Amino acid sequence: MKTENLQCRHNRASLICVRNLCACYSASGVQENKILQNVNFDLFAGECLGLVGESGSGKSTIARVLVGAPVSHTGTIWYAPDAGKSRLEFCRWVQLITQSPHTALDPMWTVFKTLKEPLQIHRKISREGVRDEVENLLAAVHLSKDVMGRKPAELSGGQKQRIAVARALAVRPRVLICDEIISALDSCVRHEILELLQSLRASRGLTLLFISHDIPAVEFLSDRIIMLEDGRIRTFRGESKWSARS
Repeated sequence: MKTENLQCRHNRASLICVRNLCACYSASGVQENKILQNVNFDLFAGECLGLVGESGSGKSTIARVLVGAPVSHTGTIWYAPDAGKSRLEFCRWVQLITQSPHTALDPMWTVFKTLKEPLQIHRKISREGVRDEVENLLAAVHLSKDVMGRKPAELSGGQKQRIAVARALAVRPRVLICDEIISALDSCVRHEILELLQSLRASRGLTLLFISHDIPAVEFLSDRIIMLEDGRIRTFRGESKWSARS
């Protein structure tokens, strides 16, 4: 992980700067399957950057690389200095929310235990103060404290995804990477989650990387949009139009 002072156009700070990112998976132990090829982009402080593309285009691979998952890759990724130098500091700085709310939560843990763990590990919240903090997190994602004693099997898909968002918020991240987090939800709940993310971004000053194949959802939430096709950035939309990118 490289950190440095990053300044970019319009005098906005770049929290993540990706240059010439290539990634591959081993298909047979010998042959490599290329997933990403020469991907370049910046994630600016305070924005929501949308990343769209068909399944298999490499969107989730980008998310995994950015959070330090073990993906074979080349290229350079710079992070802003406040990302920290240790793995623990970095995990507090950026949080990833994944696609399936049904597999993201431990089926044996109650909501209270799920939210208590990051509070105690990352923020050192005392045993006496944990309950209040858990209630605050639930309120932030528009859930009642009545769900604290429930396990995932007792929650709807939308409730599970809200708990996943609350767990990410527990460490007070600066960057939130949302990887297809509405794809497993019905249309009404999808819109509720989008509005929740929009509200949290405004109230908490979050920077978002929002990954989806749902273009209307990305357009609703994002300031800029990148389209990924076959592992390459094909198009980019800024404030007013699409423009071709090599």
